[in-house]
Amino acid sequence: MNDDPEFAPDLYRGVAELYDEFRLPYTPALITQLLDDTGPTGRVRALDLGCGPGLLAFVLADSFAEVWAVDSEPDMIDVVRSKIANSGIRNLHPVGAPAEELQAPEDFFDLVVVGNAFHRMPRRQVAERIAAWLVPGGHLALCWSSSPWSGPGDWKPAFGELLADWQHRLGADNQVPADLESTRNEQPDEAIIEAAGLVSTGRRAFTQPHAWTPGGLAGFIYATSFLPITIFGDRTSEFEVDLAGRLRPFLEDGVVIDEVSYAYDLFSRPVPADT
Repeated sequence: MNDDPEFAPDLYRGVAELYDEFRLPYTPALITQLLDDTGPTGRVRALDLGCGPGLLAFVLADSFAEVWAVDSEPDMIDVVRSKIANSGIRNLHPVGAPAEELQAPEDFFDLVVVGNAFHRMPRRQVAERIAAWLVPGGHLALCWSSSPWSGPGDWKPAFGELLADWQHRLGADNQVPADLESTRNEQPDEAIIEAAGLVSTGRRAFTQPHAWTPGGLAGFIYATSFLPITIFGDRTSEFEVDLAGRLRPFLEDGVVIDEVSYAYDLFSRPVPADT
């Protein structure tokens, strides 16, 4: 039974290319540490679940014999396929399917990664499926990065006010379920995953500065679920002028600096005692 808030299935429809261009890649330090913690041999399989345009799948491809990139949004999978064709990578397998409907064998994947997406899935059902897909001793990593409206920065209150104003102007206040935060506080991801039989092995956290231009921030917002470009209609120029005006007092050499946080929570499937 799924008691998580339900997201509209098409929240990211039409934003895949913007997502690929403007969402920040995971810091190399996170990828290096994740590979150190999970110890892939190059002969094993990984799954990027809710992969978007493959921000994790592509950087993991060199370390695994096979990587599945799975997303329910057809536009995202189209971008993954295009990137595969342009890169020459041959061990990346794109699949268009919701996480809860993916057909995969049990005891199949050595690593499952979910990047900034687990909260949009029916978490209990997906956690149970991941536990079955993992080989004994395999790992699940919930990966995430901070958004430019969160964290410290003298420009962020003005940026946050801008986003709230435009959500109201565009009638987009209900793009994200209102009870999402309260549900996740009451039923944390870690508790749901451990109930599925996986064991938490801790969190790794990293920071990396990033210089945002107003254009880069606009592109990031256009690739979100709460203010996607598809709801702006012909008002993108108006939004971008407003954004540039509100950030102008904080710009230095045309940018604002953000200290971006990255992290992953790691879980493992126990190895039976008799093996």
